[in-house]
Amino acid sequence: MQSWVSNPDDTKAPFVVTPPVYKLQENRQTLLHIIYTGDKNALPSDRETFFVANVKSVSALAPELKDKNTLQFAMKTRLKLFWRPSQLKEADALQAWEKIAFRRQGTQLIAKNPTPFYVSFANWPSGAKPCPLLKPNPPLARWR
Repeated sequence: MQSWVSNPDDTKAPFVVTPPVYKLQENRQTLLHIIYTGDKNALPSDRETFFVANVKSVSALAPELKDKNTLQFAMKTRLKLFWRPSQLKEADALQAWEKIAFRRQGTQLIAKNPTPFYVSFANWPSGAKPCPLLKPNPPLARWR
């Protein structure tokens, strides 16, 4: 297993993950420590900042298959990682979704997030079909 933190655009982010590389045994778990190594003053103090925690796994190859034609897959899992300044309260974050304002402009749905928190929806009902909103919606911003 290999772990690292990146920006949403996959560029390097100022974090260290320990252990960065490890072997995960069957029916075991490993605790990862994520440490911010950048300048804390470089991050906004009035809103959350979004990063991505990445975990890539490659299955072990059995010794008897070493010289055989095999197909292996590497699985990469991307997890949302939010840096929340200490002055922002968790209780406010839990209610942030209630403050999202939606309006229709023609055939588009425009949303406004007036809060300092990222808000993620698993899906949003749009007529008879659910409309997935998979990206985290940024604080103090509008999106379509």
